Amino acid sequence: MTRLRIATYNIHGCVGIDGRRDVDRVVSVLSELDVVAVGLQEVDSRRQPDPPSGQMVTLARGLGMTAVPGHTILEPTGTYGNALLTGLPVAKVNRYDLSVSRREPRGAVAVTLLTRSGPVDMVVTHLGLARSERFQQLKRLDAIASRATGPLVVMGDFNEWTRWRLRRMRFAAHGGRSPRTYPSWLPILALDRVFTRPAAVLESIECYTPARRGASDHLPLVATIAL
Repeated sequence: MTRLRIATYNIHGCVGIDGRRDVDRVVSVLSELDVVAVGLQEVDSRRQPDPPSGQMVTLARGLGMTAVPGHTILEPTGTYGNALLTGLPVAKVNRYDLSVSRREPRGAVAVTLLTRSGPVDMVVTHLGLARSERFQQLKRLDAIASRATGPLVVMGDFNEWTRWRLRRMRFAAHGGRSPRTYPSWLPILALDRVFTRPAAVLESIECYTPARRGASDHLPLVATIAL
């Protein structure tokens, strides 16, 4: 059996609760998590002064990991969106558009990682703020999840704290109650989620409180999966 420690973390463009943008502070938090893969949301490389490489590459270099981009916004000044950072070999990458008309562009990046127990599919996403928007996006995620033939992990910021709405989706039926991760200074909402298929793959899940808990307005969600 292979056990993998993974995480999902909305880094809020590396802007902490003090209003300061600090990429190194987020690198410090990610290092503290000690994971083999982390799904990130709100990775923002559009504004200065960032290093020329941008946030995603800077974070990956700081961890010694490979960065798999899942950009949802592409501008002349840079990119914004999701990413998967991992120390495992990457076998396949697919990107999906989950955008709904007249709403902020949204997406999902699906990555097949190679482990000692075989491949595992990980999907990283960040859903919209409107309930009707999320409903459409969850249906699309269901279709994406149905293509996975082996162990599956779907993780990210779902912007949904009502558990019964999530469990209407087939892939979401394979995830238990999630700890509260938002806001980071006083978590009251479980916006960040990790779902697995089959359910037994998810061995443990916890809201992790790093030493620098104010690095983002969310706290990281850390899970152990057993393959």
